[in-house]
Amino acid sequence: MLRKSEFTMTLWGLSLALFIAVAGMPGDAMAAPVALIIDISGAADNSVEPFTEVEAGTQIDLGKDGRLEFLDYNSCKNVIISGGRLAFTDKRYSLRGGKVMKEARGRCPKVMALDKNARVGGVRLRSSANSLRLNDKPSFAFTGHQVTRIRILSKGNEVLSVPLQEPQFQWPSRAEGLAHGSYVLEIQGKNGSPLKQVPFQVTKQGGKSPLTIVRLK
Repeated sequence: MLRKSEFTMTLWGLSLALFIAVAGMPGDAMAAPVALIIDISGAADNSVEPFTEVEAGTQIDLGKDGRLEFLDYNSCKNVIISGGRLAFTDKRYSLRGGKVMKEARGRCPKVMALDKNARVGGVRLRSSANSLRLNDKPSFAFTGHQVTRIRILSKGNEVLSVPLQEPQFQWPSRAEGLAHGSYVLEIQGKNGSPLKQVPFQVTKQGGKSPLTIVRLK
C-alpha cells in the first residue's frame, strides 16, 4: 500500500504528465472551430467580427436588436438569427430569447488550414479528401490574418487579380470560369506582401462551388 506522501507524489506525477500531453496537442485537436460568422450588426456583444470562426463554448449576446448570420459546420446550414443569446457546442447551436429568421442547408464547406510553410493541413468537412480540388468558379473566406488581395496564377501567368475589402471572395456570376488544370492561389496581406501560395486543381465545371475557408496561421 502506498503511503500518503507516495500517493501524493504519484498523483502529482500523473497530473503533470496529463498536462504535458494536453498542452502538446495541436490547437485544432483541443478546440476545433464549429461555425463561421458571416455578418453581425446591432449586437450587445461587440467582441465578434464578421469572417471569424468560433469554437465550442462560445456565447454571443445579441441583445434585443442584434442580427447575426453564420455558417454552422455541423449541419452545413446558413443561419440568420435576430436577438437573444446564441451558444455553440461541439454538436449544435442553441438560441435563448431570440428568433431564427432563416435556416437553409447548403453545401458543406472545404477547410484549408495553412501552417507557416503554406502546407495544406485541412480537408473537406465530412470528407476524407486530401487534396484541394475546386470547381471552375471557386469562392473563398479567409480567417486568422488580414488579406488585401488574391491572385490566381496558371503556369506563372496571372489569370485573376482582385483587391479585397472584406476577407472573402466570390467568383463573379457572369465571369467565365477557370479551365480544367493546375493553378496557384496567391494570398496577399498588407502592402501587397505575399502571405501564402497554395496550389489547387480545377476538376469540375459548372454547378455552385462550395465555400473554401482558408485558415491563415
